[in-house]
Amino acid sequence: MTAAARALGEAFGRAPVFMRSGGSIPIVDVMQQLFGVPVVLMGFALPSDGMHAPNERVNLPTLHRGTAACARFLELVAAAGAPQESAA
Repeated sequence: MTAAARALGEAFGRAPVFMRSGGSIPIVDVMQQLFGVPVVLMGFALPSDGMHAPNERVNLPTLHRGTAACARFLELVAAAGAPQESAA
């Protein structure tokens, strides 16, 4: 979650807001059990996007920032798991 918060902050220029939301995504539990790692979900929809409505839309600047946040998140997670080089 620390990596996700940092990536979102960098991409959007402000700290993310953590909120609980209704609904479920059954595959998330399967992925967590299969891979044995926590799953992080990041949403980028705006209230005006009408998620799951017949006229659903995506704000392109938000989509681009969200894509950048996901890429940065993966970089941060990879760096955190990378072995440290010893100064020998």
